[in-house]
Amino acid sequence: MLKTLSSEKEIQTDALTGNTVWQMTQGDAVNCSCYQEVEAFTADEQYVIFSSNRTGNFQLYRADLESGELGQLCDVADYREISFGMARNGREALYTAGWRVYAVDVATGEDRVVIDFEGKIPNQPSGAPVALSGNDDRVVVAYESEPDKTMLAFGFVETGEFHDIYEWSGKLTHAQICPGDSNLVTFDPGPDTQNDMSLPMEERARTWIVDIEKGEARPFLTMPYGFRATHEYWDCAGDRLYFHRKTVPGVVPGAICSINRAGEDWQEHFISPERRLGHSSIDRGNSFIISDVQCEGDNEMWRIDMKTGEGEVLCWPNTSYIQNQTVHVHPSISPPGNFIDFTSDRCGSSDVFIYPLNQ
Repeated sequence: MLKTLSSEKEIQTDALTGNTVWQMTQGDAVNCSCYQEVEAFTADEQYVIFSSNRTGNFQLYRADLESGELGQLCDVADYREISFGMARNGREALYTAGWRVYAVDVATGEDRVVIDFEGKIPNQPSGAPVALSGNDDRVVVAYESEPDKTMLAFGFVETGEFHDIYEWSGKLTHAQICPGDSNLVTFDPGPDTQNDMSLPMEERARTWIVDIEKGEARPFLTMPYGFRATHEYWDCAGDRLYFHRKTVPGVVPGAICSINRAGEDWQEHFISPERRLGHSSIDRGNSFIISDVQCEGDNEMWRIDMKTGEGEVLCWPNTSYIQNQTVHVHPSISPPGNFIDFTSDRCGSSDVFIYPLNQ
């Protein structure tokens, strides 16, 4: 049952740009937005979802953008703090807790178990963000099938059934279904070997792709020698995979680039000669990209125009640069493209912020 809480919203002015930013959470708790691969807003832009440990354990919450009123959306054991994201229907949020994938109606708080893996697989699925297909009919999950092997499996939303689709010899992360073709799944193998310039190119791939119909997997995204790739994600239609290209050694100059579904037609969309571009996301109309910067306590958020390739600084999150996913900025764009949400710990602990683009 939905539990509502008082508003913590505070309207602020960014000191360097003069732009308006809304701080949606306050206090000593850790509050964080979703990973940048998924979305955080309902389709009507009324609510943004986030994780918080304000009760002592992480659970899923919502914030009303206009009033600031908060609502607790779940109270379950073994909730995974960054495993959540909005379904493409713009109404339900999905999250992982223990053996189960849940869905909750963000407006009403009504929840349901989508898939229960207990007794069906040997180990709990990973706590990665729930990766949905383009039509919301399935999720892809990863679990340890046996020591040093990882299985990718489809879980089907309507029936609760699941099917193993591909076993990888080793660890993997960032499994995602191509939104335009549910038979294509990308993932990142572990360990990351991109910095070893003595390896053959095919052994340095950042991302592999599985073709379910063919039962084949192959390297998909491989950087030229002297570079590495990070933080890849599909656009809404699944036509292109976007990623951050970084220089090795060091991380700058860097760029946001993309390849098409065939792994071809490499394009550079924005180049930063000095700033360490970290995480980004693209709007549903492919008209702009929002990117954060990974510099310790001194980092800005950019809006990049896809037609011109020009960027403008929107505000300065100024979050810490530590290896904790609940602190990273992780910008996410609302479906109609009017709001950005992000995380920052510039006030002490992590909080959720909103940047209104129409200002």
